[in-house]
Amino acid sequence: MPEVTVLFIGIGYPAPTFIRNRILQLDETDRVKAIVFAPQESFKNLLLKNGIILPQLPIRLSLRNTIIPLIWFCILFPVSTIKLWSSLNIYPFRTRIKMFIKYHSLVRVKEIDIVHFQWIVSPEEISWARDFFKVPVIISARGSQLTIYPVTEPGYEDTVRQSLRSTDYIHAVSRSMAEACIKFGADSDKVFVNYNGINIKRFNNTSIKQRPDDTLYLISTGTLMWTKGYYWQLLLVSALKKNGLKIKLKIIGDGPDRQGLQYTIKRLGLHEEVSLEGHKPQDEVIRCLQESDIYISTSAAEGLSNSVLEAVAAGLPVVAFVCEGMNEMIENGHNGFIIPFGDLQTMCEKIQLLNNDRKLMLSMGQNGLQIATERFDYKTHIHRMVDLYESIRKGKKTLK
Repeated sequence: MPEVTVLFIGIGYPAPTFIRNRILQLDETDRVKAIVFAPQESFKNLLLKNGIILPQLPIRLSLRNTIIPLIWFCILFPVSTIKLWSSLNIYPFRTRIKMFIKYHSLVRVKEIDIVHFQWIVSPEEISWARDFFKVPVIISARGSQLTIYPVTEPGYEDTVRQSLRSTDYIHAVSRSMAEACIKFGADSDKVFVNYNGINIKRFNNTSIKQRPDDTLYLISTGTLMWTKGYYWQLLLVSALKKNGLKIKLKIIGDGPDRQGLQYTIKRLGLHEEVSLEGHKPQDEVIRCLQESDIYISTSAAEGLSNSVLEAVAAGLPVVAFVCEGMNEMIENGHNGFIIPFGDLQTMCEKIQLLNNDRKLMLSMGQNGLQIATERFDYKTHIHRMVDLYESIRKGKKTLK
């Protein structure tokens, strides 16, 4: 029998893999009943043994997908419908109608213990959720909302500050994110860190890699977008090639920067050295990691890079630009190297060092595996999260 019922909301589409995995892992504990509210496509084929998927009504009006369900909910749940409309009175009228349509299927939800928004949402959304459900609200601080948007979007910093002050609790995915929340004005007593964690057994391959030749195999994974800094990696490979290294770089993932990367690869003459592998299933990603020598990260900003964590669990040394959460996974000189952002020369030197010292490369990989095992096993963090949910359900004011 689950101990606590949590409404997971604000997930978005498509749902990030790490959020899907986290909800599945919580469900597997048999201690949490998860009510997942999201666009239906986000959790297609996801089966929960203790929870339910609650599809979000599309805001774009259509007779079949919006209007008919809306009418039925109004007939079947009139009291909750009125309550929802009332709780949305903080919005201007047109916005209120959109939010009413978006959230109306939630009128079916009864007796939850916690609302957990998976991202930082507006103070208005926090307010209506607390008012409607009469339970504590958690928001998750994951990365770009505390690193990039406050710099690039006028007025965003003020909104973040208001949200951090108005929510009941803040889940930070790393110590770096917790520190950022406090810097933006959050009460430290309501901030707690809980890592996503990883299934170490899936990634660990204890067999010694055998190189088919003297080629150095690099790998990087993630969405092809500017924040990941893949253009830095192309310049890196170009520099290493000029230094005489035989090198191959696999970039696994897809995204809006694919065309630009393809063109840059051609302009730099790297079509034999760099391959854009596109999206791959998780098992294939793991296989590619296990066949590689070094993982490269050139991100401008992160919360806690799940891709880097997977590489560490796969026993790869990591050479990375410094950014949020990196020093929580990488001990500089022990299981990889953390490089000042944009310092390609130093990154080249560290990769050449590892290429010239196979023993060092392997020992760093094993050190990383030990760090992943000791600090990031998902079962530890999942049960810790359930304990935190239980403390919140019982009304504990501080989670220190």
